[in-house]
Amino acid sequence: MLKIHLLLLLVLAQCAVSSSSWAGSESDSVHNTEMYAGQFGQVQIPSTVRPDGKVGGGDPGLPGHLLPMGKHRPPKAIAETSYPLDPQDFYTNFVLPGRPVLIKGGARELQLDTKWTDKELSRRHGREEVLVERQKKEKRGIEPGVMSLKKFLGSYKKRGIYLAAQPTMELLEDVPLPSLLSCEEMHEHTYTLNMWMSSGGTTSLMHLDDAENVLHMIDGVKRVVLVSPQQTVDVYADEAVHAPTSPIDPEAVDMVLFPRFYNVTWEAAKVEAGDALYIPRGYWHQVNSDPGRNLALNVWWHHPPSSKISGETQDLPVSEIVKVMLDQKRAWPERMTCARPSVFGEKTLADCNWVEE
Repeated sequence: MLKIHLLLLLVLAQCAVSSSSWAGSESDSVHNTEMYAGQFGQVQIPSTVRPDGKVGGGDPGLPGHLLPMGKHRPPKAIAETSYPLDPQDFYTNFVLPGRPVLIKGGARELQLDTKWTDKELSRRHGREEVLVERQKKEKRGIEPGVMSLKKFLGSYKKRGIYLAAQPTMELLEDVPLPSLLSCEEMHEHTYTLNMWMSSGGTTSLMHLDDAENVLHMIDGVKRVVLVSPQQTVDVYADEAVHAPTSPIDPEAVDMVLFPRFYNVTWEAAKVEAGDALYIPRGYWHQVNSDPGRNLALNVWWHHPPSSKISGETQDLPVSEIVKVMLDQKRAWPERMTCARPSVFGEKTLADCNWVEE
């Protein structure tokens, strides 16, 4: 059984912000050194697979073997629209049915391309401390480092480091509340957020989030592989050490160990500077950054907040938890009331009522 718990709790000024990801326990971090002996010879089972994980039975001749995720078959077209997108239309056409959408120009309204240049960030926020990953390929269970934002900005283009952390309240004061989230059903139930910054070339694990998510691309390009929650079994989520991730190497899919991944259909999103990408709650996604300065900000929210996974549900396998998520969403209202909409520019993300777990 997989246990969900908080990765980290940061207290920023008067506001507590918690992570929206699950993580495995310390005892789960033991490397799996077993070998899988199949008809095509022995293959070492990676440390990302649980000791009791059921893998194997595949064929190295399957398309996409030892290639990056998505190379096994062409992608389906992702829904695409342009800014501005009415919040009610966004909710009805995309949030409620759990349908990803690429919003061209959806991040430009934040004007962070000028507020968050390296020079401006260093000048105005350089003393603030940030969490920094020591490698560009994501690995769960590794503690991040801590350094000043000024030090990070002075070295990230030369070193393989990656800022992946909740912004401080001072940084959030720079960011207007996105117009997509102007209805109170969204902005009054914001959950957490992350700032992502690197010199490009980063690779995430395939994972899902227990919250609705809008990724705002400020600089650079991210390429996202999106897989529907209905395919949770085929990404081997129940076999992963760290929930809710897939144990499959995103840069080299082993079709001998993970043959069901060949059945996965996927959508591709190229998120360019100024774009926004909506990733529904429970939707699997794997993210790669193109070379060059790469800066993004995402915001998670719960609607309704009672949809959060808690209680006995936490002890279920990921595939069962995903079913609970989908069942919860079927009970959501067909429309938002939007009785207290926020006018764009009236609020910043620092004004949001960040939910404390």
